[in-house]
Amino acid sequence: LGSDRDFPLQTLRQRSEALANRPARKRATEKEVGALAKLIGRTVETYYSERERRATDRSALEQRAAALFGEALVAIELGAAVNVNAASLPALRTLSDAFPALQEQQGITLSMVEAFEQTLKAAQIEVDASLRKRAHLHALSESIVRHMSAAGYSAVIPFDVHQATLSATAFRGPNGALIRAVIVRDGQANFELLHEGPNRGVLA
Repeated sequence: LGSDRDFPLQTLRQRSEALANRPARKRATEKEVGALAKLIGRTVETYYSERERRATDRSALEQRAAALFGEALVAIELGAAVNVNAASLPALRTLSDAFPALQEQQGITLSMVEAFEQTLKAAQIEVDASLRKRAHLHALSESIVRHMSAAGYSAVIPFDVHQATLSATAFRGPNGALIRAVIVRDGQANFELLHEGPNRGVLA
């Protein structure tokens, strides 16, 4: 206990010495000695209880940080896979890179975990929004191709919804007409007649 800086050993020692060094005429009474013994007992009990609580808190904090770290890796990989241009991802990557060393040194604090959690939440929102938009663009491009095919038009080049600005393709009809279809980032589709075939009115 003497090597533990959190244990109030010096205070207890001073009280014990104060009782022991009293003059003979002021010797400590049995009541005073009993009170000191109870104080020492309560102090030791409180000390070990507090140390156990801290150890439990530390374990819970490390488990929470480890779970966040796992979620962060998923968010970073998803962000890279869908080419998300999110401001929160570089910050999340920096925190994730520093995590293993901090965990090994037991240097993870509550404030660090909270900052990690906030950054992760922001990144997850951005990545989720990008995934939803990408799914919508895929569905829209497939719908356009399906309807154009039903009208007898075939895509000259496929849509590329991975582009940062827009995705475009051209459809050629059996009558020679050439129609350009563009999907912009807001999820809207625009069409432009590039070349009108000899037989007009084939595409209603």
